[in-house]
Amino acid sequence: MAKGSQNADEMSEKTLQTTDLTGSCINTAPMTVVLANVKGGCGKSTIATSLAAALATTGAKVALADADPQRSSLTWLLRRPIAAAPIHALDWTQPANIGKIPQELRPLDWVIIDAPGSTRGARIEQLCTVADLILTPMTPSFFDTHATQRFLMHLENVEPVREGRASMHIIANRIRNQSALDDALSLFLERFDLEPAAEFAERSAYPNLAEQGLSIFDRESQSLAPLKAQWHPLLELMQRRMSAATA
Repeated sequence: MAKGSQNADEMSEKTLQTTDLTGSCINTAPMTVVLANVKGGCGKSTIATSLAAALATTGAKVALADADPQRSSLTWLLRRPIAAAPIHALDWTQPANIGKIPQELRPLDWVIIDAPGSTRGARIEQLCTVADLILTPMTPSFFDTHATQRFLMHLENVEPVREGRASMHIIANRIRNQSALDDALSLFLERFDLEPAAEFAERSAYPNLAEQGLSIFDRESQSLAPLKAQWHPLLELMQRRMSAATA
């Protein structure tokens, strides 16, 4: 697995994409997705690693950038089997490294960023500078809804979001009732007129596979098909965003 370096070149300015989710990007800048929320424990690392694997298994060239000092995504990559779809590691735990991609990894199709749980202020603005999509996972609890409300209000004032260069979306995570969102989360979304980009059920398959450096997308099992289907809306959103970049 390739790793970031101190002397890597800065991510260059966005240029037109000529690829789809399964293609090979021929320009210098990948599409970039940031997983961020000020509230820890909402599943950012699980979603970041699963999303990176989902893209990699289609043949896309993907890098997983870990900006969290806990280094959960980098630890997951270290456990990833050699035979699994390749995902390249970027160590962005130091602010000076954010946005740097080694020349030998270029071109990339996607960069998925696992942001630290305490992301705020200048740090989130730095991460948003290189973002096309900002995904904010939240779980159905009072603590998550309260913290996420403040975080979204902050994001709206971050320059890339305010100017429309980056779009932000809610991910409803660890949903226990498959037929309906939990009450706390439903009330929050209704109050702020938000529609989640995806809804992920709470299932043991995620942590069980993560211990092996794998995700549900690395396994061909009929029992995992319903979980994979829950990711389709998010992957379609990402495809639309990429298509808009080529228009």
